[in-house]
Amino acid sequence: AMITTPNEKRVDRRLPVTWDAECRLGGTFAPGIVRDISAGGVFFGTPDTEPRDAIEDLRLMLDLGDQVVLTYETARYAKARRRLATVCWIGPSDDHGCDGLGLRFDEL
Repeated sequence: AMITTPNEKRVDRRLPVTWDAECRLGGTFAPGIVRDISAGGVFFGTPDTEPRDAIEDLRLMLDLGDQVVLTYETARYAKARRRLATVCWIGPSDDHGCDGLGLRFDEL
């Protein structure tokens, strides 16, 4: 199933997933969940157990355009994947029912 929102700039198809993840900026990190992924990036959302404040520290520190390190685990790979990504969007997601970050991958 493809997730779409009006007026979005994204061109890649997004795949809904639920993968444990961590987003890090310098010495600050936040646990979360990759809730969808495409060739170009991910939506990193708060964990179900901490619905609205899990990434508050990161949100206070982050600005659009900041580069973060995203680490996530998939069902396909035994080893966690680590990617550099740029923050493109910060806020609540109606699609996912949580706060989160729109992250664009910087390297493959």
